[in-house]
Amino acid sequence: MRIISQFHDYYDSAQGFGQDPNLIYRRTTEVVDLVEWKWDRHVSEIFESQPYHYKFNARLAVIGFCGRMYSVWIGREVQLDAESFGSHTHEQLPMSHEQVVEQFELCGYGPERYKNARVALARHEGATIGLDAYIELGCPVFLAFAPRVHWRSKEVVVVKNPRLATLGFMKTVEPFTAFQEIAMFIGSMLAPEDHAPRTVGGDPVIAEQNGFDKWSFRTMAPGQKKLNRKANKARKRPDA
Repeated sequence: MRIISQFHDYYDSAQGFGQDPNLIYRRTTEVVDLVEWKWDRHVSEIFESQPYHYKFNARLAVIGFCGRMYSVWIGREVQLDAESFGSHTHEQLPMSHEQVVEQFELCGYGPERYKNARVALARHEGATIGLDAYIELGCPVFLAFAPRVHWRSKEVVVVKNPRLATLGFMKTVEPFTAFQEIAMFIGSMLAPEDHAPRTVGGDPVIAEQNGFDKWSFRTMAPGQKKLNRKANKARKRPDA
């Protein structure tokens, strides 16, 4: 796999062990706003563990990686744009265990609330999710989170092709394995299919769709062709 990107990620060094030049990963970070998450329910269940409190200064996000999902806490001060997740501007965005506990305590939540949240997240950690999201988004890696703190909001922000080093993902999947999994996922799940162009209608309609008309395969007028043929026959005919 050959990677075309404006930033360097932690698994890029694995390209030196050999690559398929015909398999190209155009790693462009893009932010997409969704009205709601419309694919795998596991992701929606992760968002339900997000405390809805105006003082809670953390967002619960989901990393989608080659068919599996992982959770991560990110501070609310982080801007939801391609610069934050697709460059070296931020080296480490995830919040530590201690920082998340502090946020729960700040909002007056007891230790039982945080324990329940951790149990719920652990149940989904590394779980396989459907491929529809990856196929429709057109990327092997994404980051999804609910930006609102109000429980009625179903809005979801998706970052396509985020920098995994910024998300601390090297602690979850080591570099060579990450490179291999992305290459296999792109080659098997996201590679464009080789279909012949679709044609509708009979031969005249198909020809017209491709820019031909009734004169494309014939001359506009006979010209001198018939006259020359007649003169040649007369010249070759022996005199009576």
